[in-house]
Amino acid sequence: MRSHRPRFANLPGSLLPAFCALLFLGLAGCGREAPNAPVVSSAQALGTSLAAGPAPAGAFFPLAIGNRWHAVAENHVRVEPIGGGPPIEEWTFHMDMTRVLIGTEERSGRAYTVEEETTIETGGLGEPGPWTFVNWTRYRQDATGLYVADVATSEPPVLDAGSGQTGSVASKQGASAARRTLPAGISARLPKAERDAYAIAWERLQARMADVRSLARFDAATVGPPGGILSGEITRLRYPLHPRAAWVIRSEPLFTSTVEAAEPLDLPAGNFPAWRIRLGSGLFGPDDTAHVWYSRSGQLALRYHLVGIATDIDGNEIGRLVADWDEVLSNLALVKP
Repeated sequence: MRSHRPRFANLPGSLLPAFCALLFLGLAGCGREAPNAPVVSSAQALGTSLAAGPAPAGAFFPLAIGNRWHAVAENHVRVEPIGGGPPIEEWTFHMDMTRVLIGTEERSGRAYTVEEETTIETGGLGEPGPWTFVNWTRYRQDATGLYVADVATSEPPVLDAGSGQTGSVASKQGASAARRTLPAGISARLPKAERDAYAIAWERLQARMADVRSLARFDAATVGPPGGILSGEITRLRYPLHPRAAWVIRSEPLFTSTVEAAEPLDLPAGNFPAWRIRLGSGLFGPDDTAHVWYSRSGQLALRYHLVGIATDIDGNEIGRLVADWDEVLSNLALVKP
């Protein structure tokens, strides 16, 4: 694993407007360098390793048991007063995430590959941690796309005998990394008359943050044609991937994906050709943005900018909660097919 911190490299002219627009929606526009932001390398060619469609047998996303990814993220949150001015308070949570494909689980007569994600969180205001959260995602893939069983990610799996690390999750409890109550350190810095309003805004913002990071949390999508999405699933990727390809991840609440471009990323884990995918949602406000990057090596990066509005009893805005998440892949170990 390389020790350098990722940074924005010089962008080719065709990508500069898109990235400046993306950064402009961040805390300080193009002038702010996000510490964990993925880097576009202008010197690296995409080559043939990022094809428009899945590999033979629909193997774009690597689902071999034993595959392991390590990612790091910074979740920067601040409280902004109405009308501008310096933030009332701001703080950063640091996330260390290990994702491992641990086995298979049968659900509704289908075999899903189970990814176990362990997150260690530190930082914050007066609550340094660490805290540990464990969640599980169930993947299924065919030539038409990558699908996820629409099961709460906090629900531990029952792994098929002989499929992998049977019993490894027996003593683990699933948990969400969302903090649904406003931290006491923040509440104490707010006027008493405004604390309830900010607490409500915080809870709603945390729910949207959790939705973006883990979409498999609600009821099932509709049944698609043979070889595609099945009942009880959501669509994580739809093949073939190409610029302007778009699909509905789930219809209620609405989440969508749009492939914006193929671009190379320079990350601590290495250089990767990747697809940049914009996430949309009916839950998003006008200032909310979210992007995820995928390659044949798996998920490479995730970035979002979300804004929560605090209002008084008459519905008037009194302040904002702003969250910026920057996640990059720092190391990986893939099993050879």
